This record gives sequence, structure tokens and C-alpha cells, in this order.
Amino acid sequence: MSRFQFAGAHHLDQIRREGVWRFGAPPTGVHWRLGIPHWWSRRMVLAEERSWRSLPSRPYAARRDWTERGEAPGEAPGPATLTSLYRQLRKSFEDAKDEPGAADFSYGEMEMRRHSAVLSRGERLLLHLY
Repeated sequence: MSRFQFAGAHHLDQIRREGVWRFGAPPTGVHWRLGIPHWWSRRMVLAEERSWRSLPSRPYAARRDWTERGEAPGEAPGPATLTSLYRQLRKSFEDAKDEPGAADFSYGEMEMRRHSAVLSRGERLLLHLY
């Protein structure tokens, strides 16, 4: 599932999963930006988010290490679409009583809301602090 594209699918909240689903993961290790160490939390990540984060239009420090080896950045949906995808998949995981998986998708939803252009600076700050 690490390369599966969910964008354009309908009723993702009604998906019933069987077996083990392996989604992508954020980059590992410490990354330095402006002399400040940053690291990504371990969570499940959609392929669309990896594509969006690795777009050439994003700053280099923000997109570094998000492209899988041998994969070229391509088209990606925006944060609003990713928010919806994460919300629907979170609902699916909650219905399946998979709380850790639902928490990962809830965090992904929050991250995409934080990057959305429709938020005020105050809302964006609150999501960043959270």
C-alpha cells in the first residue's frame, strides 16, 4: 500500500481491511533546518502525501528525503484533498477498532490541515503547536 494512490476513490471510510496493510513512512533520522534539528514522527503515510511533500515547488529543506529511491516526484493532490483522504481512512480504521492506525491517519489529517491555505494564521499556529 506504500505506493497505492487513493485520490479519486469514493467511500474510503467504508473500506474493510483484511490482513496486514503496509503504508509508506516518513523519512527517518534528524534533519537540520536553520540550525534547528527536526525529525518526523513514525506513522503511516499515504503515497499522495509523499508525492506532495517531494514536489519541486516546495522548499528543498521541506521536500528532502520524501522521494523513494528510484522514484521521481510527479503530480500530487493538494493538502485539502489529502485532508479528506486521511479523514476517510481514519474513519475506516476507527470502525475496524484499530486505534493506533486511526491515530496515524488523524495526525496526517492534522498535518494536511496545517498546510492548507484556507486556515487563518491563528489556526495554523494552534495545529503547529499541537
